[in-house]
Amino acid sequence: MSSDEQPSSVEPTLSGEPPPPLELEGDFGWYMDADADIVVACFPFGAGVGEPQIAQVGRQLAETFAQIFRLHSAFITVPQLLLVSESVESLEHTRIRSAFAVFHSLPQTRIVRQTARSFGARLAVTGRLLGEGNDFLFGVNVLDVERNLLLGCTQVQIPRDLLLDAVVDIGTHLLRRFVAVDADAMARQVSEIVGTRKLVAYTNWALACELQRRTLGEQVDERRLVERLGFALGADPLFLAPLQALVQLLEQTEDDRVLAQIARSLAKIPISRPATGLVRAEALRRQGEVELAREALQDVIDQHPHTAQAHYLLGCLEEPIRPGAALRHFTEAHLLDPKRSLYKEKVNH
Repeated sequence: MSSDEQPSSVEPTLSGEPPPPLELEGDFGWYMDADADIVVACFPFGAGVGEPQIAQVGRQLAETFAQIFRLHSAFITVPQLLLVSESVESLEHTRIRSAFAVFHSLPQTRIVRQTARSFGARLAVTGRLLGEGNDFLFGVNVLDVERNLLLGCTQVQIPRDLLLDAVVDIGTHLLRRFVAVDADAMARQVSEIVGTRKLVAYTNWALACELQRRTLGEQVDERRLVERLGFALGADPLFLAPLQALVQLLEQTEDDRVLAQIARSLAKIPISRPATGLVRAEALRRQGEVELAREALQDVIDQHPHTAQAHYLLGCLEEPIRPGAALRHFTEAHLLDPKRSLYKEKVNH
C-alpha cells in the first residue's frame, strides 16, 4: 500500500472480529494480516520543529517501514491501516505472540518499553525526524524492550528528495541485523517498493548482507564483500547503505589489497553525492596516493562546491606541514557550512 492510499475496509483480527476504531493521542498505523500472529505497529515519527509538513512525511516513513518489514515472511503480507489505542485492553483480543514497533519521535524509554511489551513486542524502533533548511536530520534507535538494551542507532542528514530512499536503506538494514532474512527473496521483493531500476543494487546489497551474516563470528571475506558493495553502488550511486558499509570497512581493514579494491570500486562510480568522493579520497590517501586523493577531492568540489568537508580535507592535503594554512582552508569551509560540528572537532583535534 502506498503512502497516499487509505484502506477501504478493516481486516478481521485473529479472533475474527475487527477492533473498534479508537481515538488516541498520537495515533499510529497497525499493519496486520488475518492469518498472521505478528503485527507491526508504526507510530508516525515526530512533527519536527517549526515545520508542519514534517508530520505528513513522518506518516509516509512509518508506512514505508511497514512495507519493508513485510518482506520477511514472519511479518504481515497484506497491510491494513487501523487506528487503535495504546492501551493494553484494546490489543488483548489479537492474541499476538510477538511484534515490532516503530514509535513516535523521542518518547521516554519507559513508555516505549511499556507500550511495546503490552502487545508482545521484542524489539522497538524510536525515530527522530527534524527539518533543517533543505535537509532532514533522520535518526533511529533500536531497543530490546525485554532486556531494556540499546541494540543499535544511526543518524544521518539527508536531502529531502532522498528521504524515502534512506528509510528503505535503514529498514533493510534492520531486517538484515535483527531478523534471519533470505537475501535473494528480500532483493526480489524490495523491487516492489523501490522500483525495478534499483533491483540490481538491492540484489548485490542483500548478497553482501548475507555474506556478513553467514560469516558471523568468522573472518569475513573482505574482498568479496567489497565486490558486492561496489556492484550495488555502481547500479545505484545514491544507495546509502552500501556506501556506509564501505566507509565502515575502510576504517576497519588493515589489508592494503582491500584498500586498493575499495578505491578501484569507487573510481567507477559517478560522484552523485559528495560522500562517495570523500570515501574515495580517503581510500586513496590511506594507500599513499596523495595526488589521486587530491584529484578526487577536487572532483567533489567541482561538482558540489558547497561541500565544506571536501574543502577542508583538500586544504590539509595541500598544506600538510603548515597547520595555519590548513586552518585557513577550514575557515573557508566553515563559511560554506557553519552547522557541521564535525569540522570543528577535526580542527580542535
